[in-house]
Amino acid sequence: MTMPTLTRKAEKGEVLFVFDNSEALTDGILFLYNKKPLIKSSLYKTTTDYRLILTADYRWPTLRQLSEFAKFKTKNYIQIALTREHSKPLALGNAVKIYGKAFFKGI
Repeated sequence: MTMPTLTRKAEKGEVLFVFDNSEALTDGILFLYNKKPLIKSSLYKTTTDYRLILTADYRWPTLRQLSEFAKFKTKNYIQIALTREHSKPLALGNAVKIYGKAFFKGI
């Protein structure tokens, strides 16, 4: 008798990353862009910072690495909703690809 293989279901959801300035944002997005992710992403601007919302598997190691560029990271749906409602949208749907293409200079 064979035992069934147990697979862990992806824990997919939205994660908000907050960046202090455009330099940190650019470094973070270029880091993601180099990984060639196929994830949904939206970029917003507030009066004090830049905010990137990613839809991805929470267990994706790249999310932890991206935290090095951001000042703050959360999965809190209220903060994500407030960002969408009160911030200026800069790129919606595929912000990493749009922003990355504009700033990427191949190595």
